[in-house]
Amino acid sequence: MPFENIDIYILLGNLLDNSIEHCGGDKQIKFIGYLKENDLHFYINNTIDKSILTDNPDLNTSKKDKQSHGLGILSCQKIVSKYHGAIRFTENDAWFICHIVFDINVAVRH
Repeated sequence: MPFENIDIYILLGNLLDNSIEHCGGDKQIKFIGYLKENDLHFYINNTIDKSILTDNPDLNTSKKDKQSHGLGILSCQKIVSKYHGAIRFTENDAWFICHIVFDINVAVRH
């Protein structure tokens, strides 16, 4: 893989931690990763009780100590950008969905 190990640890660690922390409803988390042609896809999905993006489209931290929290999504966005990938947050029914895609040919040239 064309990624530094620490970047993958930070990326997936932050996203999985957020999924665990904000999991609601019937409390399910799905992690899917696959390579399709030259694109590496990651999906990190978790059930939710209510829409997160309606009230917080920028996914700012809801914790009181904003100096010590709220850097996870920003860190993920920077890592995805570093490897010329794309990250998107959406919702479908009772699921919060994070989709990341990297073109392996572009990421290799990083």
